[in-house]
Amino acid sequence: RAEQRHERQRFVRSEELTFNKLCDKYISEYAKGPGGEENPNKSSWKNDVGYLKKPRLHWGHLPANSMTPDDAADLLDMIAETAPVGANRTQSILHTMFKWARQPGTKGRKLVTHNPISDLEQRGGKEKRRERVLTDAEIKTLWWGLEREDLPADRHTALGLKFILTTMVRPYQSAYADVSELLNLDGTDPEYHLPPKRVKRRRPVIVPLSELACEVLDEALEDKD
Repeated sequence: RAEQRHERQRFVRSEELTFNKLCDKYISEYAKGPGGEENPNKSSWKNDVGYLKKPRLHWGHLPANSMTPDDAADLLDMIAETAPVGANRTQSILHTMFKWARQPGTKGRKLVTHNPISDLEQRGGKEKRRERVLTDAEIKTLWWGLEREDLPADRHTALGLKFILTTMVRPYQSAYADVSELLNLDGTDPEYHLPPKRVKRRRPVIVPLSELACEVLDEALEDKD
């Protein structure tokens, strides 16, 4: 085993696995995993891809094993200046990725020797619980604002937001809704059946659809006929 560990470390040093390549391996082998987009290990793997963009921009060409806590703190502090929550999300994903990468694994994975994030405090600071909700007047303003001709978004985006307002589902649950999950739209008791992979607690959820929600869906599905 000692010889195997030495060989793995020699491989890491000789190949100088870059941070970009580490991100690619993390997404394909862990976050998305062998199940692919239809059955990923993490339903939020696309968020991981997004939050890794800034670290890739700054560290992409550097050896992944060379990252230090100071490097991580500098980058996360820079992100936190304008997006403290984004800094915390980025920090969490980096921690998960490096923790995964330093495990031996069944295939001798150990890609890095340390996790530069492990001892860092939350760089974006403590997050406050969000308690702000839209008032009835604000919801009406948003609804009719989505009908404006000068809306800086396409019609499908506007309909997606209206679908959220009429169902109270999460944005990604609206964006990834599939026609096969929308039942009885032309009959009684229309429903949106959310699959477990799109629900936080990994359980199927049925959302009753109001008449207004069905009107939104009818327009959204017009160009699919």
